[in-house]
Amino acid sequence: MIGSTLLAVPWAFREAGLLMGSSVFLVVGFLLFFTCRLILVNAGSFVDFSDCCEYYLGRHAKILSQGSSVLILVGASTAYNIYMASSLRSIVEHVAPDSPYHERYVVALVLVAILLPLACMKTVTAFISFNSVGVVFVIFLMVFFFTKSGQAGLMDPQDIELFDSGFPKWAGILCLSLFVHNCIVSIMRTNIKPQHNTR
Repeated sequence: MIGSTLLAVPWAFREAGLLMGSSVFLVVGFLLFFTCRLILVNAGSFVDFSDCCEYYLGRHAKILSQGSSVLILVGASTAYNIYMASSLRSIVEHVAPDSPYHERYVVALVLVAILLPLACMKTVTAFISFNSVGVVFVIFLMVFFFTKSGQAGLMDPQDIELFDSGFPKWAGILCLSLFVHNCIVSIMRTNIKPQHNTR
């Protein structure tokens, strides 16, 4: 599960500073790994993470789990919509510089018109087959990432901050990027050897 958040990693890491960014990465990465491993170890035969929460912590935990999953998905969807709207706006400005469709609300309405029918599809088989080319997009992102890094060149060591006050941005990007807790049980359920799920 890798996506456009990869493009924000260099900026967020720079905002946190070299040592603070590395420290936050280790702490947040360890916490998310540890909690995800706990879920896998204790999930047993549950179909969903919220069912596991209900079994161990009660009905209120299931509702809280589902609510937090919805809030995370709404936040990710909002960020994705902003990202797509700005990308679409840049494309429109490049293709038709004198077009009246540069306004944000027009771009957002175009996105809704394109994405709403896709979101209302009853079966996901088309998405699953489309997902098989995800490796191509990951390779494209990596080539783009390294190309832009190479064009930017190396920073002067005197310009590198060790500690900066922007570390909460870095922690937030990491939490959203590495958060698979609400779907890890569903992902791992179909493995051939489930005893190796916690590797």
